[in-house]
Amino acid sequence: MKVAIELFGTIRHVDSRYSRTGVTAADLLPGAKVADALATLGLDTVAVQLALVTVNGQRATLDTPLHEGDVVRLISSVSGG
Repeated sequence: MKVAIELFGTIRHVDSRYSRTGVTAADLLPGAKVADALATLGLDTVAVQLALVTVNGQRATLDTPLHEGDVVRLISSVSGG
């Protein structure tokens, strides 16, 4: 199944593959969870744990099951001064 993954904030710039658009897709096996989708990105697990995760606009956890066509958004916490 295919799901879209959108990255927002500083987490978007962790890897140059995502820095321009912040959007990618993942092909996953049926029964996959958010953690499986994010694992395809190779992001640092600490960064993922500190971020807000949503699926189709609803807050989600790494254990949230995914379905064909879902949109996973990973929004990093804001920092600065």
